[in-house]
Amino acid sequence: MSARPRQRMGPSSQRTAQSRRGTGQQAAGMADQYWDEFESTVEEYPLTTTLGVFAAGLMLGVAVGAALGHSDRSRSRTMAESFGRRVLDALQEYAPDSVRQYLPS
Repeated sequence: MSARPRQRMGPSSQRTAQSRRGTGQQAAGMADQYWDEFESTVEEYPLTTTLGVFAAGLMLGVAVGAALGHSDRSRSRTMAESFGRRVLDALQEYAPDSVRQYLPS
């Protein structure tokens, strides 16, 4: 087995490679910036973030449950709506005004 000799890159290929590295570094920098922003938001608003994640998980659970549900759709829909209404009522009772304004009444 013989190793293939490496081919040298021309000036155009070198510029393209440098541009791609620069773009990758720029994207990594932006990702770090967004992550830092996300962390500071979570630290600043822990309850709101927790409620938002809970609501997203609840919606995902309802969607998956509806997709996997049995053929009696009207009964499942009624139960899901009833459960959703009870959860929203409980959230409205304990949520601060800044969050409550975004919940349906």
